[in-house]
Amino acid sequence: MSLDALSDTQIVDPLERRAAIPADHAEAILADQRLRDGLAALGTIKGRRRCRYLLLIHLTIIAVSLTGCLRMGTSEPAIGEAYVAPAKLQLRDEIAPRAKVTATLEHGQRVEILARRRRFAKVRGPDGKTGWTDGRQLLTSEGIAIFRRQSERATHVPPQGSATAADELNIHITPYRGAPSFYQLAEGERVKLAGRSIMPRIQYVPPDQQSGQLVTDETLRDDWSLVCLPDQRCGWVVTGMLMLDLPDEVIQAAEGHRITAFFTLGKTKDAQGKERPVYLWTTSVGPPEQFQFDAFRVFVWNASRDRYENAYSERNLRGYHPVSVEGSRVEIVYGTGPDGAVERHGFEFRDRKLRRLSHEPWQPPDQKRTYPGPLPDAPEAEGAWTRLHGWVRSWWK
Repeated sequence: MSLDALSDTQIVDPLERRAAIPADHAEAILADQRLRDGLAALGTIKGRRRCRYLLLIHLTIIAVSLTGCLRMGTSEPAIGEAYVAPAKLQLRDEIAPRAKVTATLEHGQRVEILARRRRFAKVRGPDGKTGWTDGRQLLTSEGIAIFRRQSERATHVPPQGSATAADELNIHITPYRGAPSFYQLAEGERVKLAGRSIMPRIQYVPPDQQSGQLVTDETLRDDWSLVCLPDQRCGWVVTGMLMLDLPDEVIQAAEGHRITAFFTLGKTKDAQGKERPVYLWTTSVGPPEQFQFDAFRVFVWNASRDRYENAYSERNLRGYHPVSVEGSRVEIVYGTGPDGAVERHGFEFRDRKLRRLSHEPWQPPDQKRTYPGPLPDAPEAEGAWTRLHGWVRSWWK
């Protein structure tokens, strides 16, 4: 009989009967126990692996979280501090003119210095944002203190006149064209005059690096005015960009001399009954290297001639600012001639004349003007050979 002719029942029944043949009872139990133990062991192994995988995943998540927390909580240590000098200062993520801007700071804000590279500094602003900037746009702690003292002294000086900006004009922290500008005057904005200075046109560099070699031309000098804003901040502007608040007919009488200060001593009336101020001014023909003015004059309106005329004048003086004017009373400090004693002279303007009231000795203060300096350049980094040489020398000693 062929295999194909057999039915399924004829094949399966003998097999089922064969599997049902009685076997040794102990051997059957042992085989069954081994099977159950094997399956249990396999399940245990799989469970342990699953637990290990889950534990590993949890530990990884915890490690990543801790690392992120540590990175967020850990900041670069500061190696110094500085203050923003210009009105606006942009921080960039790299030392490049077109690098991405990371933050914009304002004048006077304190920053932490994180790193130095030549003239550049990496800083952290008050909001925690960091970036690179030119170190010469930053003031040292001493520099900001000098700037604030300068402003405080200037605001307590009697006003030496007023002026109006002829155009948009930058106010600098020091009388140098390249110095940072902390404010820009709008055209027509008025400021109080607090002092004058003639400075050589030199590069703006840290004070310890200034030398005669940096002067571009000894004959190039700039006339600077110290001006004060209503918020008590004071700085330097180029005098030629200011228009003094004086009538044109009075300014024309200066005859090319620099008007270093001016004041009003009251008012008179012209033929039409219009009030005309009485002016006192100080002028200088040379650079004020040792004193601030060499002459002063008083101008009074002549109603019959319909013009200002000279009512009082003194020349060839060694005068010192500030000039103090309170109403019709005037105090001017000056000496006459090259050897005359410097005295404080008191005057009063009365009956269209300036009358002398008193004079007393006066000693010029021996104070050298100091200016706020920028952040000095970082020292050049030592090369590997220099460090190795220094280590060998220290070891040899």
